[in-house]
Amino acid sequence: MSQKVMQALRDWFKLYAQQFKTTFATMLQYRASLFIWMISSILEPLIYLIVWSTVSNGSGGSVGGYTSSGFAAYYIAFMLVNQVTYTWIMYEYEYRVRQGLLSFALVKPVHPIHSDIADNLSSKLITMPILLVIAGGMALIFHPAATLKPWAILAFIPALALAFLVRFLLEWTLALRRSGRRA
Repeated sequence: MSQKVMQALRDWFKLYAQQFKTTFATMLQYRASLFIWMISSILEPLIYLIVWSTVSNGSGGSVGGYTSSGFAAYYIAFMLVNQVTYTWIMYEYEYRVRQGLLSFALVKPVHPIHSDIADNLSSKLITMPILLVIAGGMALIFHPAATLKPWAILAFIPALALAFLVRFLLEWTLALRRSGRRA
């Protein structure tokens, strides 16, 4: 690689590192709201899991070919995948437009999408260890069972990263489109 490309990559790395630090500090200030978001991301799959496990156990051990342990594996994975791919940018963007904060972000020397990506990623880095512990606890309680193939596990990681990017960029684009109508 050329010297210019290497310098550009270092600059982007520094930019994102600083944005992560800023976002991390902000999120630690709003621990209560972070806790509420965590509860909501745990309760939905937990309620589904309990309901479908109860239905499965009550109807002879399976529903549509899924056992209680199959439902457990599905909803624990659902909780973790949803956490990785979820983004709140549409709500945040709408607030920025209504409050006039978007114009401040647009005069900064870096495009606002970079801070939004860093915000989302740092939020996931903060909450994922907690969710992994909770998923482990759910696994001890509900005994999930799934057949995992090595190629599927290898394909899962890039697919998960791409799912986050698609969901984030789709919501960011829709937020731009929607805010353009209000102007």
